[in-house]
Amino acid sequence: MGILEGGGVDGDAQSSYFRTTDMNREFRRGFAEFVIPSFTDVFSGRIVLRETRAGTSFPLPPDRHELSYYTDVDLFVDTSDFDRPTTPLGTFETDGNLPTQKFEFDASRLVTQLRGAKLGFRVKLETDPTYEGMGFLGSAFSGSSTPSGVRIEVTTTPAEANDLLQGRIRRMGLPPRLEASLLAPLQQVGKILRNDNPTNDRAACHKLGEFITAVESHEQDGQLTAPQFTDLEELAQNIVTSLGCPERSQERGRYSRSRDLAAR
Repeated sequence: MGILEGGGVDGDAQSSYFRTTDMNREFRRGFAEFVIPSFTDVFSGRIVLRETRAGTSFPLPPDRHELSYYTDVDLFVDTSDFDRPTTPLGTFETDGNLPTQKFEFDASRLVTQLRGAKLGFRVKLETDPTYEGMGFLGSAFSGSSTPSGVRIEVTTTPAEANDLLQGRIRRMGLPPRLEASLLAPLQQVGKILRNDNPTNDRAACHKLGEFITAVESHEQDGQLTAPQFTDLEELAQNIVTSLGCPERSQERGRYSRSRDLAAR
């Protein structure tokens, strides 16, 4: 019908489609805009989407969505945003036959670069605007739930970053013995960083050095892939830098190598 109506439904961000007649074909696109605080340290940033929708027992195919971002943000979402230019960030699928899901996308570089600035996100169906079938597609992400259906989650302390690092290792599906060997020094780091005595935080440096040495060794012997090595080493190095640990180049001479890998 060529009609744009803003406001959404109760503040939800919808990525959906609706059609029951020849005339009422409708697409909805969801937008969320944020001000990024001026964090001192950003170890990681994630855009997290949490579904809010009803389920169905009627067999349906999954719906594929596109998540994108933009930086010319005015903190006022209206109909002028519907066709705004955006940059792709990722895709994901929702399924009305499954329980509601949570979707996470890495936005660390965006959050780091835009500290003190603004950042917006758009979510829409991959078939928008070409789909013409009857029925309903898509999902919604509540603006009033706790936590919100569209949310930026940022890791800003060494202790949180250490927890994040352990979580990444557990999700890699590594052999149990290898996983345990990598987690052991990080568990000691966690105890040091959470012992309510910030004056001894740098005591964690030695254990972080042990972890990085183990990661380097297991990359060399083929137990860790190059992407796994880069992911783990980069986050560990960020914790080392935040704690003000001495340069480890005198110990093993590998920090410079990791930086070269990242540059390539």
